[in-house]
Amino acid sequence: MKSVIIFSLSIAAFFHNSVFAQNTYESERQELRQLLKVIEDGINDKSVSAIEPYVKPNTVMVFQDAVVTKGIEEFSDYFGRILGAGDALITEMSVKATIGAPAEFYGENVAVAFGKLDSTYTLRTGKTIDLETQWTTTVVRQADTWSIASLHFSNNLFNNPILNTSKRLNWIMAIAGLLLGLLLMWLFKRLTRRSVRQD
Repeated sequence: MKSVIIFSLSIAAFFHNSVFAQNTYESERQELRQLLKVIEDGINDKSVSAIEPYVKPNTVMVFQDAVVTKGIEEFSDYFGRILGAGDALITEMSVKATIGAPAEFYGENVAVAFGKLDSTYTLRTGKTIDLETQWTTTVVRQADTWSIASLHFSNNLFNNPILNTSKRLNWIMAIAGLLLGLLLMWLFKRLTRRSVRQD
């Protein structure tokens, strides 16, 4: 009987400590949820300036296409290049971020979080693609402000509709280029033969 009581008290203490640990950083978690919303809104609004205050010169981001950026300048260049530029594959994008679990804190000023990003992309061809991405981030607090130290996005390597569409476009362009080359060769030969006959 005594052992049952001790076991029950141990279980109760474990759950109490777990709840206490989560509540310890509840205000910080609320701040991180607000940060996530700001980043999400900045992406949806195509507003690099909204994201800029939370990206430091040494912030490292790794994107779905394996591009790595450091700092706000490189991020801004990349963002403009993939979204809406003249030859960009993507013309429109909307995202919705969710948190996978409460952030893990390492002291009061460092936290690690992860979750899911549901995205809808409109491609240059007009096709719309829905994509699920996993994300992880490390954030740091300096002068009472949270900022991104690192951010990593990951997709299913073997089932990525955007990459599959991009590959198909590349094949179409390659075949079109080959056919155009053959047509030009044929025209050149015809013109050459005609020129020889006239001589």
